Amino acid sequence: MNNKFSNILKEKDYLIKSVINKLHIYENYEDFFQVGAIALYEAYMKYDPVKDQYHNMDVYLYYSILNHMKNELTRINKYKKIEICVDLYENDYLAPIIEDDLIKRIEMEDLLTNLTKEQQNIINLKRYGYKNNEIANILNISIDQLKYQLKLAFNKIRNIINKTSIN
Repeated sequence: MNNKFSNILKEKDYLIKSVINKLHIYENYEDFFQVGAIALYEAYMKYDPVKDQYHNMDVYLYYSILNHMKNELTRINKYKKIEICVDLYENDYLAPIIEDDLIKRIEMEDLLTNLTKEQQNIINLKRYGYKNNEIANILNISIDQLKYQLKLAFNKIRNIINKTSIN
């Protein structure tokens, strides 16, 4: 089976290269080629000539690869935006300005599940508009502890993003 797919990959690699060119992917070319190879394999395994009224497997494979790569690019871009916000949060002057946007982005990506309960509580309270001193009083912790937990949370999120991004 592995040898069979190797032959198909050699025969159909032009589809992957065509999608990469269409999407103007110049960085991480080899990584995206691998993403395309996985999409090609999955599409090849799912292809059913009976359901294809035009009997054109290449078109099916091409659009499967294209959709897979678009999804990958979307996922990477979402994480890059969060990573940029986390980097900006390190600046004491910018932190209050971007904090709301950063918390919304983190919430949307289900990244909260990777944090401790205390860090989740802090970010949820921030999301509801509470100020640092109010959160510290509610959770019965010091302001310094609160800021430390926020920093740990954002660093943890940055590490998760870096592990899931294609570099």
